[in-house]
Amino acid sequence: MKVRIYSDLHLEIDAAPGLIPGNATDGADLVILAGDIHTKGRGVAWAQERFDVPVIYVCGNHEFYKGHIDRTLMSMKQLAAGSNVHVLENECLLIGQTRILGATAWTDFSTGESVYQASQEARRGMNDFRLIRAGRRFSR
Repeated sequence: MKVRIYSDLHLEIDAAPGLIPGNATDGADLVILAGDIHTKGRGVAWAQERFDVPVIYVCGNHEFYKGHIDRTLMSMKQLAAGSNVHVLENECLLIGQTRILGATAWTDFSTGESVYQASQEARRGMNDFRLIRAGRRFSR
């Protein structure tokens, strides 16, 4: 099986679609979009228009920007339902005899001496803590 992998296209920021050739699959049997393609469901819609082979879509952090993790993931899965795009989050998909595992790799603060200190430093320096919602609390 030939696999074509794309990641970190950040289509929400610039005109990266021009960087991908017209024949984006280039003979591949499967395309893997490995995160940070576009925000929310826009990456799924883009993949549906762009590729004519099965697509595995695993979110990066930017897919969730300006949204809620659970609701964004649910809407991406709904948009992909019945199409060639498969959004995976802590899931596996069998394509032929090939098992594909997909999961977003989030930061693990427990690897250092102080979980609290590490999380506070990350909160000061990472946009994720301002731009991604999780849980029930709402703030502006």
